[in-house]
Amino acid sequence: MKKFLAKLLFRQPGEGGVKDALLFLALFAFFALVFNALFSATPLLPQVAAFSSLPFVNLLGLDAVVDQKEFPHLVAASGGVATSEGGAAFGGGAAFDAEITYLCGGGVELAVLLALVAATRDRSIRARLGGMALGVAALLLFNPVRIALSLAAFGTPVFALAHDVLFRASIVVIVVGVYAVWYLKLSKAGSALKAKD
Repeated sequence: MKKFLAKLLFRQPGEGGVKDALLFLALFAFFALVFNALFSATPLLPQVAAFSSLPFVNLLGLDAVVDQKEFPHLVAASGGVATSEGGAAFGGGAAFDAEITYLCGGGVELAVLLALVAATRDRSIRARLGGMALGVAALLLFNPVRIALSLAAFGTPVFALAHDVLFRASIVVIVVGVYAVWYLKLSKAGSALKAKD
C-alpha cells in the first residue's frame, strides 16, 4: 500500500507528465464538487467576497453597502445614498445592485489552483500544503480588488469588457502567477518521496 501511495503521490524517475495531468483533472473535479456542495449549502464564499470587497468599493468612492439576500449584493448609488433595505436611492450617476455569487467568490479558481498545486508530484506533501495555503491567501486578497475594479466600471462603456473579459482573465493571471512563484521560487524539486521497486 505504501508503494502504491508513493507512486500515486510522487513522480517517479523516467515518468512523464500524463499521470500529473490526470491527477490534476481528478483533483479539480473533486475540489469543484466539494466546493459546489459546500458553498451551495451556505453563502459563505459569496459573503466573504462581498464583505471583503466592500472597503475597496468604498475606497473608489462608490458608497456601497452589502444587502444580504439569498446571495449577498453589493448595492450602491453614485451621487445618491445606498441602503441595505432593498436597493439604492438613485441620486444621479451609475447605481448598481451586484449579486455576488459562488463564481464571483472565486470558487472555481480556487478549485483549479488547489488541484494544480496538489497534482504537482515532484514536490513534497509539505511543500504542496504550503502552496495551497499561499493560493488560498492570494485569491482571498486579490479577489476583492478585482470585484471593486469591475464595479467601478459599472455604467461606463467598458463595463462589459471589465466584467466579462478582464474580471475572468485577471484570475487566470493570478492562478498562473501564484503557481509559478510557488513552483519556481518557494518550493524545492526533488524533495518528494520515491517508490522503490
